[in-house]
Amino acid sequence: MDTWLFIGYELVATLGPLMVIYLVKYKRDKSWLSLLIFSVYLMMVFNVTGAGTLYDIFLYGIKWNGEQVNLIPFSQGISLVEYGLNIVMLMPFGLLAAALFTDNTSIYPVMKNGCLLILIVELSQLLNNRRTDVDDLIMNSLGLFVGFLLYKLVSKKLKTNPIPNIQLPISSVIWITFISRFFLFNDFGLAKWLYGF
Repeated sequence: MDTWLFIGYELVATLGPLMVIYLVKYKRDKSWLSLLIFSVYLMMVFNVTGAGTLYDIFLYGIKWNGEQVNLIPFSQGISLVEYGLNIVMLMPFGLLAAALFTDNTSIYPVMKNGCLLILIVELSQLLNNRRTDVDDLIMNSLGLFVGFLLYKLVSKKLKTNPIPNIQLPISSVIWITFISRFFLFNDFGLAKWLYGF
């Protein structure tokens, strides 16, 4: 039961403001389901990667540790499983960005917006004492590229896109979901309230 409470809280904190903005601005638009799918995917990326929040600053403080950042590619040893997971995690972004947003049907905007997402996540991990690694950036970018190629293969077969396109620019969706989660999601605070520690 508590697991569902945490998931529900993260959903509301991450997606609530975006859905309110979208429904108020685009009342009659049919693409709200497309936006919901893409936003849930973004929330899962933030969750799995441990993207930092404002409350992590209060919990851990701001400490700079040179070992938290790796800027030299492939210097920490190669982990095929970790690299594979980093590629797979961003493949849906490449596919969904091209399929759901009219301004992302070529490789450049997909890569630019995907790299924006990766950079936001990697830098926010410094707030909760996680590692920021250039290898993650490289592998995630490869995942974006593979996802976009999958979109191109599928779209050639379908000829038309049956999914309604989202009216907001993709960069706005990324920023709104990240900022909402950054300011509204406090998993430690919820755990403290639930378990009384």
